[in-house]
Amino acid sequence: MKMKFKRCIQLGFLLVCACSIAACKKQNIPAPLDLQKPTVYSDDYYIKLRAYKNSDHARFFLWLADYNVKGATTASLGERFAGVPDSVDIISLWGGIPDSVNNPNDYKEMRFSQRVKGTKMLNVTLITQDRLTRYTQDDKGIRDFADALVKDTYDNDLDGLDVDYEPNGGFYQNQDNFIKLILRLSQFLGPKSGTGKILDIDYYGDTPPNVLAPYVDFVVQQAYGNGSAAGLQSAYNSISGGYKPGQYYPAETFGDYYSTGGVQFKDVNGNTVTSLLGFGQWNPTQGRKGGFGVFYGQRDYYNPAPYGYIRQAIQACNPAKK
Repeated sequence: MKMKFKRCIQLGFLLVCACSIAACKKQNIPAPLDLQKPTVYSDDYYIKLRAYKNSDHARFFLWLADYNVKGATTASLGERFAGVPDSVDIISLWGGIPDSVNNPNDYKEMRFSQRVKGTKMLNVTLITQDRLTRYTQDDKGIRDFADALVKDTYDNDLDGLDVDYEPNGGFYQNQDNFIKLILRLSQFLGPKSGTGKILDIDYYGDTPPNVLAPYVDFVVQQAYGNGSAAGLQSAYNSISGGYKPGQYYPAETFGDYYSTGGVQFKDVNGNTVTSLLGFGQWNPTQGRKGGFGVFYGQRDYYNPAPYGYIRQAIQACNPAKK
């Protein structure tokens, strides 16, 4: 009995090992992943989408990064232009301008978003010192810098330029220098140029000079972590001497708050919502805002509902017609 029992144990152990090896072999067999694919709609859908984006509404502004991935056809839609919600109006190309040679799929998807979906694609530049070493710090350097930005925008067939006004004590901390830069750019971009190309200023600490209001389409405030309608109202009041309500875009950051949709935000009625949703619902007392936005919005793709917070905020700001 003991020998038979021992032999049974040995046979059972060998059977378990054989099953385990078979299971391991099965798991190691390469198999294609069933990745989510972009939805393709009818021509009529895209005609209506472009009409919506050309209509009078509060626009959504997105700083986009994490694309420019080699082999992007197999990348997550969170790293592709094709994954961005169709209702996004403007994309600032924080991840750089896609290269048609080295990043052909990103380039193709960007052009499809731009030309078929009607999404505005903006070149973007910082004005900190490390970006300006090739330019002299004088009036000639200002013109050369502006002209290079214009050339880059036109050569890449983009819809405009997003100027990140964070001088951090550098040459453009002197507002006279920054004014000269925007005035030079405004000859080729923005409402004074007659080109239809966008010129905007985004800012964090330093506020853009009021004198520049007629020369830019809008300003985007990095109102990161702002927790109330009263806080946004105060922020807008600080520039309202020059910039109209329709030129003001408050923006949240999903560099920090993507998993929660923002911080807790108290609206004008005392209700608490997520801040991105609050930004979408809020308007200055002086009139309707021009739009709102988010930095690193592509991270919202990885929430339970892909781009769920962004879609909810856009819908709350611009309810779909029934």
